[in-house]
Amino acid sequence: MRRYLAVLGPGVVLTLLAMPQKCTATLALTGLVEYHTNPDGNYPGGWSDRWNTLPDLSIWNLWVARDHVQGAFINGPDNSQAGISIPLSDGDYTFCIFGEAPDNHAPFPFWGLNLFFNGQTQTPSISAFGPLVVPGGDAPWFLSDSGRYTLALDGNTPVPGAGVLSFAQEDTTVSLTRYWWSHPAVESLDRVNDYTLGASTVSDFVGALSLHVETRGTAVPEPPSFTLLVVALATGGALKLRRRRK
Repeated sequence: MRRYLAVLGPGVVLTLLAMPQKCTATLALTGLVEYHTNPDGNYPGGWSDRWNTLPDLSIWNLWVARDHVQGAFINGPDNSQAGISIPLSDGDYTFCIFGEAPDNHAPFPFWGLNLFFNGQTQTPSISAFGPLVVPGGDAPWFLSDSGRYTLALDGNTPVPGAGVLSFAQEDTTVSLTRYWWSHPAVESLDRVNDYTLGASTVSDFVGALSLHVETRGTAVPEPPSFTLLVVALATGGALKLRRRRK
């Protein structure tokens, strides 16, 4: 709290206090892990296709592009830069995600996505799962994933799903409004490899997620100097009125 002196006239000096403005912590999307699930949203364990945004060589990289399937990539171009840190302010965001398809991948029917914010790596803040989008199939749908066995960001550690599609930090809420993951034959794109960007001669798994970010009660705060001026003028007017009545 700061103190200010306001001189209203001869011999009239007021000490005014300016309340500090509230600072909102930065919100950032810092991790994604995509993995195969059972129909109830649980990761089945064992070997299965999965990708993440960590710079390690135990799990293939999940590559993130802006806006659409031909958008510019946010992470990459290689494993050492596979991590993400995407600041989120109020508004809507769409990201497309890519995973290299193994040569002999199984057509698993359900897939899940865990989202991590602000450097968290163990506990997902948002968890979703839904059916694999296939050529000529139904429109994609998704649900929140409350399964007991989903995956931490490392793609190896079993953790409970968040069970929600929204995450709140102070007065700001981020909501997952769209998610889908499609068979390589749907988009027939070859933009990524296992640990690098670029074509691999194998069509990619391609998906998308959309986020809506909104801060409750967002308003432009009055600068302290303006607030003090208003208080000072009001107080000065009151003093003048009292002198006239005398």
